[in-house]
Amino acid sequence: MPYLHSNKWIRGRHYNAVTTYDSTTYMMTPPQTADLKQSLEALSQMLFHAHLTQQDLDDERKIIMEEWRSKQGVGTAMNRKRTESVRVASRYARHPIIGTPESIQSIPAEQLQQFYQTWYVPNNMQLLIVGDIEPESAVESIRVFFAGIKSKTLPLRDYYEPELTDILRVNKLQDPRSGVSQIAYILRFDESASRAQTNEGRYQRLLDRIALAALTQRLRNQQNNLLEGVNSLVVRKSDIGKTTVALGLFAGVDTTGHRQGLLQIFTEIARLKHFPITEQELIKQKEIIQAQLDNAKKHTGERDFQRWVQTMSDTILSDKPYLTQPEIAVSTQPMLDNITLNEVNQRIQGWLNAQDRIVQYQPPRATQIEDISTQTVIDLQQQA
Repeated sequence: MPYLHSNKWIRGRHYNAVTTYDSTTYMMTPPQTADLKQSLEALSQMLFHAHLTQQDLDDERKIIMEEWRSKQGVGTAMNRKRTESVRVASRYARHPIIGTPESIQSIPAEQLQQFYQTWYVPNNMQLLIVGDIEPESAVESIRVFFAGIKSKTLPLRDYYEPELTDILRVNKLQDPRSGVSQIAYILRFDESASRAQTNEGRYQRLLDRIALAALTQRLRNQQNNLLEGVNSLVVRKSDIGKTTVALGLFAGVDTTGHRQGLLQIFTEIARLKHFPITEQELIKQKEIIQAQLDNAKKHTGERDFQRWVQTMSDTILSDKPYLTQPEIAVSTQPMLDNITLNEVNQRIQGWLNAQDRIVQYQPPRATQIEDISTQTVIDLQQQA
């Protein structure tokens, strides 16, 4: 770092790193006094030639602990509890990304160095360069600083997906600092078919999109007909693994209205089974996407620098092919035309019939309510 600082690099402005559960991204936006060659040289030193001493670690612990303390607000705490609930039976639920005070204070430098040497290898990395550069010169600089680094066999990573089971779990989340009053019914399922970077995979993702939009609109239409004590009803769908997904129906409720909220959720699920999405509802969702495709076909490809960085990150760094907006629109058009009402309803019913289920309820602040048990859930389902 002294080398960078002596060349007018500022941490946070010109270089930074972000770590998620899956990866660490090093970002470099060099100052005007630096060029691509200097950036690649500094990056190669960080990635392949670092020696982590105990003194370095001891100095860094103070910074990490300050960061940990800054993330102990109610929002972070509740998000952590939700993650532990929704991602149960996976490594993601074990600990926060930053670690615990105990691990931060006790991990030895040797263990970090071992991790670094195991995972910081070229066959476990992707390099993305965005900017006004000469491609041939950039390739030569990459060879100079990276070609000599040898690949290594990586440990097996078979822990990305939560273990799906035919189980109903009931989790109570509560923090005296949080005023949120909510209950959710969460269904977890495998969505491997929608992950393929093929035309069939794209078709499945478009089908997912239309089904979720139709389901969202159906629930929105019920906002004026909710049970007493239920204030809102929404659906959210999110990735909880490489191929595993969680679909959650969330009811915002009065202080003690959690049972009514769950009954409302089960009532809507029953209504969807008796009155599935109609042709008119499907046409409406297709019209929205058609308007987007028509607009995309006219896209000139112009983007500012930040949008290019984001676009490349969302495609190349995610192992997805880069396609222009017109190319996406042309390939999507026949898929949109071919999606049928039966497919949309089958997709929604498949989600709602998933066997791995979680009921997650949150009383506000320190409010005491009667616990919701597995039998409570079964009784409310039958009542709906």
